[in-house]
Amino acid sequence: MGADAFILSGAAHAQSLLDLLQRRNVPHVFTSVWEAESTTPVIGYDNARISERALHYLHSKGHECIAIVHGPTLGNDRVSARIAGAHRATLNGPSIVFYETPLTVAGGKSAVPNILDSAATAVLCFSDVIALGVYFALMEHNLSVPDDMSVMGFDNLDWSRDATPPLTTIDLPAGRMGERVANQLVDYLENGTAIASEVLAANIIERASVKDISDP
Repeated sequence: MGADAFILSGAAHAQSLLDLLQRRNVPHVFTSVWEAESTTPVIGYDNARISERALHYLHSKGHECIAIVHGPTLGNDRVSARIAGAHRATLNGPSIVFYETPLTVAGGKSAVPNILDSAATAVLCFSDVIALGVYFALMEHNLSVPDDMSVMGFDNLDWSRDATPPLTTIDLPAGRMGERVANQLVDYLENGTAIASEVLAANIIERASVKDISDP
């Protein structure tokens, strides 16, 4: 269709597509991930590092067993990287248990019965959408966030600050990433400026859904 450039979410794509873009000299950028060794420009965030930081944050609040609820890993290198980061956090850190669900509110709800059968005192959701489902299911079990179970999300979606209680989550720099990608591609197309890889920082947004149960 005469596209001047491609923005590709993640770095896991069919080699045939990447070969075609290379042969036709079509500029393209991987987004939402970080791969320092990539030969294709990458503008995104380090999902593994962010997940590791989130686990360390919950552990610092006294949570020794943490449930992680995530969407499907098949074909999604962002989720796979977050899982790898979570495993890294268990070195001298908390124990973790994983639950894979559809990336929906219903998926988040479906994980809760199994979580309640575990020793988990906190739930880290790799999506705010999943976290909302966890909220709903906990309410249906007459349990309170964070007194009975702490919950942490991922994405900082607009409604997360208005949830009850407001959701502690990871603020991913999606808007800034989009601007950087667009500006660099336009600069390349108009001026021939090389596209530079860039890793963007993400921040933990502390609200009211995580309880500190560490010893005073």
